[in-house]
Amino acid sequence: MKKRDIRKSRWFEEVAEYFDLEPGLVLSAVSPKRVSAADEPPAVREARARLRGMFMREESIRLLERLDEENPGDVSDIERSTAWREYIFACINGEKRAFERMFFYDLIIASVVKPMLDVKAAPLVVDYGSGSSLLTRLLAQDFGDAVRTVSVDACRYAVEFSVARNRLYNASAAGLLIEDVLAPLRLRDVDLILAYSVFEHLPNSTEQIQALIDALAPDGILIENYAGHSRETPHKSDTFSAYERRDINLDLLRERLVLLYGSLPPKRDGVYERDSRERYWIKTDANRSLIEAVQRRLSREYSVTKRLARKVGRLVGARV
Repeated sequence: MKKRDIRKSRWFEEVAEYFDLEPGLVLSAVSPKRVSAADEPPAVREARARLRGMFMREESIRLLERLDEENPGDVSDIERSTAWREYIFACINGEKRAFERMFFYDLIIASVVKPMLDVKAAPLVVDYGSGSSLLTRLLAQDFGDAVRTVSVDACRYAVEFSVARNRLYNASAAGLLIEDVLAPLRLRDVDLILAYSVFEHLPNSTEQIQALIDALAPDGILIENYAGHSRETPHKSDTFSAYERRDINLDLLRERLVLLYGSLPPKRDGVYERDSRERYWIKTDANRSLIEAVQRRLSREYSVTKRLARKVGRLVGARV
């Protein structure tokens, strides 16, 4: 791979280069808008079939088909999470979605990482359920080895791609492939964990969230947007246990951490309502000056003007 400024790049360039794919094939494999597999345009369906044949074993393809076609209760939680193992689209359509929310990663860098750099030497940042891990790639590009990064995912292609790109700028950039989807993360003294759109996929949700909390440094920050609703049927690779235990898990976060920014969903009849907005949590004994610096910056970045600018950015979408 060659060094390329992500912010000035088109979303498909690094993926096409790393996996030695024609850019046109990568572009064709992403539907203009999110649709079910049955509603994919013929060109999208053909491109995705080609990519599945290139990167995925037959048993992995069959599992994906089961997730799309069978009744939700016929597919176990472990199978749902295991479906990510060879999911090449974590690095293709996932990359496009990541580019569309690049503003969010830049917000994290401006509001959380930069204040950390004022008080910490080489903070450790973990992108948990990273996909192509645009956050760690931006950090590696912006700060080199001044920030330590670990990209964590159950998809081996996503971890390999992210680490290969990060090491262009930071030779010590690391990746962690989740071999056992039931096993909790066993890291310690992590300064920042991003768990974006990941908790709803966890088959061992309470134990894994507990492990993430334990992995935080004394003033570590966790960012999440737990979207699964406890009274709904899981969507595709989301797990029943993560949905059913969402209320317990959100209460666990509230009991163990301090909500630095954002808010818990309102409750109706004792159940948290659907809400996928991000929340910033911090350890209770965190450095007060760090808390205040992060809160100031988050308040500024989440101002009405900033929110409007981000909305416009989403409407424009990733550049092609």
